[in-house]
Amino acid sequence: MMETAADVEWLLRAVGSGVPGALAVFEIRGDLPVLVAANEAYMSLFRSPAPCVGEPARHILPGDDPQIDRIVRGVLDGDAFMAESWAIPAPQGTYSTGVAYCDWSLRKVDEFGVEALVLVLTDATRRTERSLGLVEEVVRLRESGSVI
Repeated sequence: MMETAADVEWLLRAVGSGVPGALAVFEIRGDLPVLVAANEAYMSLFRSPAPCVGEPARHILPGDDPQIDRIVRGVLDGDAFMAESWAIPAPQGTYSTGVAYCDWSLRKVDEFGVEALVLVLTDATRRTERSLGLVEEVVRLRESGSVI
């Protein structure tokens, strides 16, 4: 487990209780990120098996999107990453479409000689669905001749 000035679990509980989203911290061991702490919102994203603390993170987000591996490699090389309205499989019992959208960021931090990746993810499903609905409405109006 990474050693920091503050206990990672305590930090996630303190910050996570006021943040409406998923938080996870991965220590970098070799070229693999290892999950060292995560809040409940992060763990609930995965159906089964959920990631385990202390194990290499094969998927930092649910689903098998090959872009994520490239993103992680880029972040390990020092590039911070941020995405809006990224589609992921919806957590069970949430959205009837089976798809959720999230805004997420991943960045590398180096504190006390320990390198880690910090993931912050917030639900953007309702906003994204509203935006998609507006686009569909504009297309429909254009096709009907109501909008130029």
